[in-house]
Amino acid sequence: MTLLRTFLSILFSLFFGTLLGLVIGYFEKQGTSLENTMDFLRSIPPIALFPLFILFFGLGDLSKISVSAFTGTLIVTLSGIYGIKQINKNHIKLAKKLGIKGKKLITGLLLPESLNTLFGGYRIAASFCLVFIIVTEMFLGGAEFGLGRKLIDAQMLFDTPQLYALIFTLGIIGYSLNKLFILLENKIIHWRGHY
Repeated sequence: MTLLRTFLSILFSLFFGTLLGLVIGYFEKQGTSLENTMDFLRSIPPIALFPLFILFFGLGDLSKISVSAFTGTLIVTLSGIYGIKQINKNHIKLAKKLGIKGKKLITGLLLPESLNTLFGGYRIAASFCLVFIIVTEMFLGGAEFGLGRKLIDAQMLFDTPQLYALIFTLGIIGYSLNKLFILLENKIIHWRGHY
């Protein structure tokens, strides 16, 4: 259940975070106020928002995934914004002169050019998604299954071997997620260093 919740929150974060980041980064004038909002939201500890997520989504899986996805989306969005800012402005001007806009501009220029920065955000977001899924399983309640629930149970029962086994397992999952994104980055950004 922990892996499923983490996977869903990562998927949500990557999709919406990338889209928001590219759009906000591209529209500089309108995007500045949104970027400030993102920075403001990033400054709020997601744990402080638990009561709001419980209020809107209840104690089920949706609230756990939402807290985690909210955190991940902010990280990816900001990575996307900074990725767009690093693009050579002449490339964007040339694309506009050639009449490239909308979806073609995003998939043909903005996304490939900002992938280096985005992947850094993806790796951080994936780690945060895992951390917040564990935290919500531990403290939000309503979780019968999951590593966070097991951690609390092991702590309450003073089951030290299981506690350390769970911590070790979480370390392996986090490490594997990071390695997976490094692998994807090396496979997808095949042009890096060749131009």
